[in-house]
Amino acid sequence: MSEEQPQGTDASAIGRRLRELRLTRGLLQQDLATAEISTSYVSLIEGGKRRPSPAVLEALAERLGSSVEYLRSGRDETELTNLRLELGFAEMALRNGSQQEALQSFNHVLTKSGTLGPELLLRARIGQATALEKLDRFEAALSILHEIADDPAVVPGSTQWAEVTVALCRCYRRTGDFGMSVDIGERGLRQLDQLALDVTDDHIMLGVDLAGSYLQRGDNTRAQLLIDRLLTQAEETGSRTARGMVYWNASLIAESRGQRPEAIALVERALGLMAEGDNPRHLARLKVLYGGLLIRSEGGDLDRAENLFEQARESLADLGGNFDLGDSEGGLAHVALLRGHFEAAVEQAQHALGIFDNQVNELTVEILLTMGEAQFLTERTAEGEATLQKAFQQLRQLPRARWTTKLYRDLGDVWHRHGYTSEAVLAYQDGLTSAGADPMPVPLGNRTVASRTTK
Repeated sequence: MSEEQPQGTDASAIGRRLRELRLTRGLLQQDLATAEISTSYVSLIEGGKRRPSPAVLEALAERLGSSVEYLRSGRDETELTNLRLELGFAEMALRNGSQQEALQSFNHVLTKSGTLGPELLLRARIGQATALEKLDRFEAALSILHEIADDPAVVPGSTQWAEVTVALCRCYRRTGDFGMSVDIGERGLRQLDQLALDVTDDHIMLGVDLAGSYLQRGDNTRAQLLIDRLLTQAEETGSRTARGMVYWNASLIAESRGQRPEAIALVERALGLMAEGDNPRHLARLKVLYGGLLIRSEGGDLDRAENLFEQARESLADLGGNFDLGDSEGGLAHVALLRGHFEAAVEQAQHALGIFDNQVNELTVEILLTMGEAQFLTERTAEGEATLQKAFQQLRQLPRARWTTKLYRDLGDVWHRHGYTSEAVLAYQDGLTSAGADPMPVPLGNRTVASRTTK
């Protein structure tokens, strides 16, 4: 029998596992001995003084009722197979919108990190961060993403690197830290340019997220320049999904510039590209965007918008995810308002708000504005006041951004339409502050929305 010399911790780790497993089985060293393996040799292996050959490991594993892989690496093949299956289930749950279920599975898989190996461990950590992000737990997601980004094993330009960089850019944008979001996105694109790699879908997605951060920061020109570059790249090398994502964001930029017909044409192009894809959530969200463009357009097709919102709602109800489902329900409430079905609009808005379960975001504010307007139009004045005051308080909890400025403007317009001049002025003032203007000094004794007693 040939002997191999110990190789550092490998031999000692194998010996430790061998001894622990033997004792767990209630066996003596001589119980592992064979004609080819002496008791003293078993003792040397357990002491880390010999590194067994593959044939010896196989014989020892058979006597212990274990696997060679477990003795060699500490990873049990059966357990590893089960963890792979659970990881795949978690990733599927994440794609289908079951974020909490996915997070629980990722967390459980990560309790067995010593069994996973580097590749599966990285997948599980990225999945965990993504689930946390989708649950709006951005600080926890960012902590994990930064740890992954700092790992030397995550090579710039790789798929994992691109996925983490995009997620960091997106998470900082969702928290309102547009400066950090832009810094991460620009640094990522510079690294890709320096590497001179072929453009892939991952690279295009990084550019798309950076364009979104420019847009939220109010830098429409840079957003447009970047999206023009991405359109060229995507048409040359991108998949249908990547091209669809670029047209999607081009539509958002066009609307921000007041070019609504162009925005509608671009979102229709995105829908055509992504209709045959394998991401029903993206397709449903595009339909919500399309419906929103229609109801904000002069003479918009309300029948078409309602149909789009209903299609999206049907898909999103199966996929889960409060934000997207609430967006489609809020769209239906807005359609009811525009049709003059005010009681239906209030009921639909209340249902939409119930989906968010006390969450505060730009969508809950939009839905509150729809509900408050409908309540005023049904002469439920006190309820309308309370609803708009709630919208105002929620707005003050959100980060400064282009869309919060617009929501302040919309809130002010609703107050103004119903004769509440002081409240309208306060909303407009806060909107200017959200856009970057210095706050207007308020003289002592002035009323606030919360203290209003008369019109």
